[in-house]
Amino acid sequence: MATTLAGFPLTARTRLSKFFTTFGFLLAVFAAGTALTGAPVRAEEAEPAPDPMCLPKTFSLRTGGAMERTADRLARRMGLKVLAIGSSSTEGIGASSPQKSYPAQLAVDLGARMRSVKVDVRNAGIGGETIDKTIVRLQLELERYKPDLVIWQVGTNDAITAGNSEAQFRTLIESGVRATRSRGVDMILIDPQYFPKIADVGRYERYVGVVKATAEENHIGLFPRYRLMKAIDAQVEGGGGIMPLLSKDSFHMGDRGYACLADLLTNQIMLSVAQTARVH
Repeated sequence: MATTLAGFPLTARTRLSKFFTTFGFLLAVFAAGTALTGAPVRAEEAEPAPDPMCLPKTFSLRTGGAMERTADRLARRMGLKVLAIGSSSTEGIGASSPQKSYPAQLAVDLGARMRSVKVDVRNAGIGGETIDKTIVRLQLELERYKPDLVIWQVGTNDAITAGNSEAQFRTLIESGVRATRSRGVDMILIDPQYFPKIADVGRYERYVGVVKATAEENHIGLFPRYRLMKAIDAQVEGGGGIMPLLSKDSFHMGDRGYACLADLLTNQIMLSVAQTARVH
């Protein structure tokens, strides 16, 4: 099967034994009949494959930056604190309940795969917020919550409003990344979502590009939500493939879309941890 995450098929779990057995700790990660170490997956570790709509067969997600703090916390069984910050996609607008937001589902998914570690995911999403407001809260949360990993969903509201220029947006996102990384905290950026009725595609995609460039320049993780959702939409001739993942407003994600986001983010985190562990 061609569906991959960082080059590894996604139809079964895989065991990360080479590094984690050194610390007496095993983690399960998605794979299809193969493991990072070549070890087979026991039946009791296997879980159902992700929703096939989440990841087109021709699409590959790359893990991006290393996750040294997260890997260390897991190896030492010290618990993991994840700060999910952003706007409506983080808050869970469009979901049928708070438990269906992506941070809530991420907590469940990570907890299921990190069985010996306490995982806490803090939902710090506020719908409609632009980056100038979010970055103030990010600074406060870094001091107050002291996360090990920050997942920052950013850019949509800045791209569709006249609030922050591209230059201002770039300056602010760089500032937020520096504030996070200077504390030794791991980071993943989630770029803006794709939706069918983007008014100014050129402007919107420039903001998407700023998020991507920032992640690459700072060697941190990127979840390319825009490119992924656009690829999902294109699976239906003439477009519309994304609609089952969206809420009734055709803009925000719905329960199924948030489930996809949580599932794929979990895979990305686990594989980033595995790759970090193999280097050290």
